[in-house]
Amino acid sequence: MINKIIVLFILVSVHLLLNASSQTTAKSMLAMPNGFIFVAAGNDPTMVLADTNNTASAAAVKKFVKDSTPSYVMAAMSITKTSNPTSFNQVTGVINIYTPTSYSVTNRPIDSSTFVISSLYPASVNYFIQIDCTSTIVSSASGSLTLQYSMTGSAPWTDCGIAKNANSFALAVTLQGFNSQVSCINWNDIPAGATCRLKPTKSGTTTITFLKSQEKY
Repeated sequence: MINKIIVLFILVSVHLLLNASSQTTAKSMLAMPNGFIFVAAGNDPTMVLADTNNTASAAAVKKFVKDSTPSYVMAAMSITKTSNPTSFNQVTGVINIYTPTSYSVTNRPIDSSTFVISSLYPASVNYFIQIDCTSTIVSSASGSLTLQYSMTGSAPWTDCGIAKNANSFALAVTLQGFNSQVSCINWNDIPAGATCRLKPTKSGTTTITFLKSQEKY
């Protein structure tokens, strides 16, 4: 009789524990140091990773956790590099990590005309510029080219980098002097969608030439 009571007590306890577990609907989010979050939906062991800097990705994860029904099958996770925004596919278990791509640009306007490097991603640039200055016994020459960007397409403009050269005579020995210099304008954080321009400043006999560039985004 005592044994039957003990067995009955154990069965009732197990039933109560299982019932309490099935009612669990709490969701937990644990911040991770690499900019991702781990999300666990109640008693569902499915794990989800999302880029916390990607609003669409984070929203998709929250919706997935909210709408998903308990499932005890977890797909193997893998990471791939992509030129698209970072995302997570909860069906395949693939985390797509955005990886910037380098592009060679043969020409950018050097007359203050505007251009946009990338409307989706922040960009870094290397612009190689040649500035030739010819001075005479009566006049000096100088030139510069400044990379600027604006988030509105108009003032205020933010200066990013500058290439410059100058030539003058302190004591004239010849009738004129020529000085040519190649410089690199380097900038690592041009915001996505920013309007850019290369603004020249010249005095005397000066020629500015855009040689080549590398843009990464």
